[in-house]
Parts: sequence; structure tokens; C-alpha cells
Amino acid sequence: MSIPSENEVLKFMRDESKPYEFELVKDIQPLRVSVERKVIYVNKNVLLSVIADLVKHGVDWKEIMRKNLQHEKAHEKYQKWIYKWSVGVADHGWLASYLVDIVIDKIHFKSDERYQKWLLADSRHAFKNIKKEIWELFPRVSDRVEFLYNQAAYWVATGAVSLDEAVNLYPEKADYIVEMSQLFSKIRSEEDLEWAFLQAKKIYFEHFSKRL
Repeated sequence: MSIPSENEVLKFMRDESKPYEFELVKDIQPLRVSVERKVIYVNKNVLLSVIADLVKHGVDWKEIMRKNLQHEKAHEKYQKWIYKWSVGVADHGWLASYLVDIVIDKIHFKSDERYQKWLLADSRHAFKNIKKEIWELFPRVSDRVEFLYNQAAYWVATGAVSLDEAVNLYPEKADYIVEMSQLFSKIRSEEDLEWAFLQAKKIYFEHFSKRL
């Protein structure tokens, strides 16, 4: 598979984003959605870099991006929880966002075999990349951000990564990953978010209060 042209990528993203608009932004942003504006947006260089990396490793970029766009559009149904919790999506290492992601990926799209196939492929690819680059990106363990540990717990809960793989990657927060992945795995319906957010915050502050 060859690296697609910029025009091919942008046409694909615009077509697959419908009925949402697709926008390129100057800020260094991965794929994100504005539910209020019904816009999916991303930094062009980030998008092209991600696609080039997928192609390099033999991963079907169209299937991954189609899955990602489906995911972003599904946020519209669950955005009410972010409003209810009155937190920024990036707070506590993107914790609220990961809770909603669990509902989208493991409940909303539970019966979509195609989605599930490429969800696992995407997560495995991301895990292999971070495993290879972790010491280059974060030369000191103390530099590692909370987001990484929530991501690892999410990977475990969705079945993309084993618990041993996750804790071996981040042994400094093994207990946190175990507890958070167990909580994520207990979410079986959207209504479970009622109790899950409070419990997740409790776990977070128990492990990261010294950083505050």
C-alpha cells in the first residue's frame, strides 16, 4: 500500500465525516469533534503523519480513519455526560473522555464487527508505537503524563492490550492501571457512567494527589 496523496486523504475525510463538516486547524490537534458546531477537525500535518505511519506498518488507513470518524460522530449522543460532570475533557488525564470512549467503543458499537476489528488494530498499533518510543518521548519516568496511564487502562478494558503488557510498560503506575482498567471493564451500559465517574475520580486522586 502506497502513501495516499493529500488530496485523496482530504476528500476521504470530508466524505466520511458527513453529515459533519471537516476542518483543518493550525493548532497541533489530533482528530477531535465539536458537537456544538457539528465539525470534526484535525491538524493537517498530524493527520498526514498518522496516515503515513499506518501505511508504513501495513495498516489500512481508510478503515482506521473511518472507524475514528464514526467514533467522533457518536460523541454527540454522550456529550451530555461531559456537561453534567462540569469538567474539561482533558482534565485528570482525559479521564472523562476515556469513560465516554468506553461507552462508545464497547457498548454503542458493540455489535459492529467491522468497527471492533479496526478498533483493536488501531489500539495495538498505538501501543506498539508508544512502547518503542516511550523513553525517547519521556526520558524520565517523572515526565510521564497521567493521560498515558488512562490510555493503558482503556487499552486493557477494550481487550487490545493485556494487563501484563500495560503494567510492564508503566510499572511505576501498575496499581493505578489495574484499578482503573477494572473500573472501565465494569461499565456495561451508558447508565453506569452515573457511578463510574465518581469512582474513577476517587482512584485518580488516590494515586496522583502528590502531583497536585
